[in-house]
Amino acid sequence: MTWRDLKLHAIDFEGNRKSGIVEFGMVSVLNEEILATHTRLCRSVSRLEGRDTQIHGIRQADVEGAEGFQTEWERFSGARREGVLCAHHAIVEDNLLRSVWPYPPFSVDPLNPDREIASWGPWIDTRRLYEVCFPTLSGYGLEELIVKFKLQHELDLRSAMYCPGSRRRFHCALYDAMASWLLLQAVRKRPASGHLTLRQAVEWSLPQRLRSQIRQNELFD
Repeated sequence: MTWRDLKLHAIDFEGNRKSGIVEFGMVSVLNEEILATHTRLCRSVSRLEGRDTQIHGIRQADVEGAEGFQTEWERFSGARREGVLCAHHAIVEDNLLRSVWPYPPFSVDPLNPDREIASWGPWIDTRRLYEVCFPTLSGYGLEELIVKFKLQHELDLRSAMYCPGSRRRFHCALYDAMASWLLLQAVRKRPASGHLTLRQAVEWSLPQRLRSQIRQNELFD
């Protein structure tokens, strides 16, 4: 399986377990071309607190008339069915997705295309990819990596094309999803990372213990 075989969906959520997902962003890509972007505010599960608004800039009044995130089942289950999900520090997005829907329908396993699994993952996690490819960096936050690898100008251009005018900064869902996709594109093309394959990207996004387990299993296959 190669990058050309499946769509990639870079996603980001604003919110937490208490408030629920109050904004989502999705960038759908095939062969390095953006096919579509989706974003909207979602009604909160509980009242937003001041510290929530300080992080993502979304107020309770902004989401009171919105539909809840649970109405997006077809979009997200369809994205997983046709491709691979990507996020920065993907455990956050995975946990939030599973808090709404524990499992998606069966879909292809990127690490074993001959079988199907009922899981939102395995994810491509841009944070873990950069930890593997650039182990000496001082930090791996989304904004920090965008600045370090000189992607801010490209992110500004892309966000002007696709993001709502008031949501063109970090901790805005579509903006952060776009940043994650740009990080993936950048690391894929660097000679130092050996022109990253899809399998490498998925495998390197796993925790170290799972990467070691996969390698051990392959030795005995």
